[in-house]
Amino acid sequence: RASERASERASGSGVMEHVVSLAAGGLFGLALDKAKTNVPSVVSDQMEMRNMTMLRMFVSASAASTAAMVVLDALGVRKRDVRTSMALGFGKLGGYGGNVLGGLLLGAGMFLTGSCPGTAWAQLPLGEAAATLPSLVVGGLVGTILYGYAEKHIRACTPNYQKRGTVKESDLVPSNLNYALMSAAYVGVAALLLYAVDQQYPWQSQVAKTMPGYPLASPAPQLPLQLDAVAWDPAVAGIIVGLLQFPMHLTTAGALGMSSAWVLVASNIAALFDRDLA
Repeated sequence: RASERASERASGSGVMEHVVSLAAGGLFGLALDKAKTNVPSVVSDQMEMRNMTMLRMFVSASAASTAAMVVLDALGVRKRDVRTSMALGFGKLGGYGGNVLGGLLLGAGMFLTGSCPGTAWAQLPLGEAAATLPSLVVGGLVGTILYGYAEKHIRACTPNYQKRGTVKESDLVPSNLNYALMSAAYVGVAALLLYAVDQQYPWQSQVAKTMPGYPLASPAPQLPLQLDAVAWDPAVAGIIVGLLQFPMHLTTAGALGMSSAWVLVASNIAALFDRDLA
């Protein structure tokens, strides 16, 4: 009976994780849509530094996420986790070859397509505004499948491929500095950057470039999170995304991200044709 109760608790916890993941994903998509960071031209223009909407949203998301992780660390829910470096295996770039190449490929893809793994799903309702999205999704899934088959051959030829660095090597925060104070300093710097960006590129004018009919000055001021508003301040939307760390980690659902969704969908498609994967 004890084992049955434990199994029931585990099952209930698993259901809750899925519910929280779906709710968090929905809020993430809503924030992307309201901030207009799911519009392909906004993504491409950010890569050319012509539209600062994405910068504004994700700097604020990073700051809010940092604050959330400090609180979770203080509560003992989630201890500070250092993301280690990833090598390509050629002994170059100090073990960060995978990070450098991955970042370059992602940035190039975002510029060329106006999308990325996270925004693609939030672009589905845009219709003609994201006319190339079907091709992008098909290409992304095909690329994921091809990489899945090629990975074992790459590892055979390059033994140190995707080798992770140690925590000591990758931790850029000196051990004699307080984690909470360093995080607070980062949040402060992010706030100053957001202020400076808004002074030079007001978010309403950035939205107006994307949506020509958007009023730069509304006679009736809208609430920051008014659901029927055409657009939200990207910084406010970013704060929402950053604070999603709380429900995700408090329910052990894990970190918020979309890359695993591509792997999951691609693996299920591949399994239809490859019995070894079933």
